[in-house]
Amino acid sequence: MCLLSGSTGALANWILKNRPEFGRTAHPIYSLMVCKDAKMLANLNNIDAFGSYLPFGYMYKFDAKMAFFNVAINMGITFTHYVKEALQVPYRYFKPFTAGYIDANGVETKRTYVMYVRAAGVKKYAK
Repeated sequence: MCLLSGSTGALANWILKNRPEFGRTAHPIYSLMVCKDAKMLANLNNIDAFGSYLPFGYMYKFDAKMAFFNVAINMGITFTHYVKEALQVPYRYFKPFTAGYIDANGVETKRTYVMYVRAAGVKKYAK
């Protein structure tokens, strides 16, 4: 299970360091801090960031709760990306990303992951 610090703040990093029932998922683009079923979720080898069989799909299936502290709604609700992928919105597509990946055991391999991204030219927010 990955216990590396995240980039989302001091509280999440403190929890990962001090609460052994928490862990991080292994996806290099969208890694999530998880508690319930943490070991199973952290050991997923998902190449897709938001697929229905992955952590976001698990969250939907089991009515998971998410906690946000001092985060603007447009900066912290990544679950909406899962919804966009599930609905296959026409302004997004699957984009592959290939890079070196270091697993929880320190072994580096070259891996390709995909993410359902916004197409070029599509504005981030409607006005």
